[in-house]
Amino acid sequence: MDNERPSVPSVLDNKVAMRNVVARAAHGLSLVEKRIVMAAISKLDSRLPRAHYLPPERRRLRVHASEYAELAGVDQKLAYRDLMAACERLFHRYVRFEVETPRGLKEIKRRWIESVTYHHGEGWAEITLASEILPHLTELRERFLVYRLRQAEGLRSLYSWRLLEFLLSHSKGEKGAVTVSVEDLKRALEVPPKYRWYDIRRKVIEPAAQELALKDSWEISWEIAEKRGKAVAAIRFTWSRSPQRDLLREG
Repeated sequence: MDNERPSVPSVLDNKVAMRNVVARAAHGLSLVEKRIVMAAISKLDSRLPRAHYLPPERRRLRVHASEYAELAGVDQKLAYRDLMAACERLFHRYVRFEVETPRGLKEIKRRWIESVTYHHGEGWAEITLASEILPHLTELRERFLVYRLRQAEGLRSLYSWRLLEFLLSHSKGEKGAVTVSVEDLKRALEVPPKYRWYDIRRKVIEPAAQELALKDSWEISWEIAEKRGKAVAAIRFTWSRSPQRDLLREG
């Protein structure tokens, strides 16, 4: 008799889908919070109608400590602690969009979640996504990105994850090129305002590119595209990803 237990799907095989405008916006999440929110989003059916009136039960998603542990690459005890602590803060987190208008810059803030419940002693949380964020996560047909949670597995830098999303928002497939102003890049990666190009290159881009190369076979390069006086004003990224790691997983 075959006593093997049926395999349980890994949360790492789930896909995160969002509009490009969200990927390039400021998320306002710590690395711990991002793991939890993206794990929740990966369980949302992105084919659902883009409706603000979608009932809460269709937006209420569970994230288990065991799933967090798998995504973060940490033990269960630390996962319980992180999940519980993040639930205290998640309700106050929001996405910040900046839109240029004829009258100047317009800033829009939208909450990620409408409610959060942590189940003590059971090791899981219920997260109800805010109705106002749904138009950026559902009924996706154009100008959106998709990636598997596995591609963010074990990342130790929030900058690495944000750079992954930023590049994918400018990709067709898993390679591409884009020229971006330093100010727009700082906003997308949520770099401290005081950082200048030297800090951005040394503390953000270089370590993030190295981690993505190590964890997910990305080859990322960049060059200065524009200067204003001595200050770097824009840079150009080029990137590609080797499919070899996926072939190894499937073999």
